[in-house]
Amino acid sequence: MSAHTSQEPNAFASVVADDVRRLEYTVEDGLAISGSLLQTLVEGRRQAGLSIAVGQAGLEKLMDAANKMVSARADLASAHAR
Repeated sequence: MSAHTSQEPNAFASVVADDVRRLEYTVEDGLAISGSLLQTLVEGRRQAGLSIAVGQAGLEKLMDAANKMVSARADLASAHAR
């Protein structure tokens, strides 16, 4: 096996590790942004003097999406551990 060939698996592993890390960060960025959005929606409703019922369906959908991101994060952690 040449020196070049023996380094290819390491180079491949490095590229994969970089992609995995970027994906993990992207999922966590999504969680952070959803938290910020939640805060914006709640505070905006209060400041506008709107009923608590306003935006309820949207908040529920946002939380559903956030829960799915938490599940995706868990799946990534599980895949990473293998």
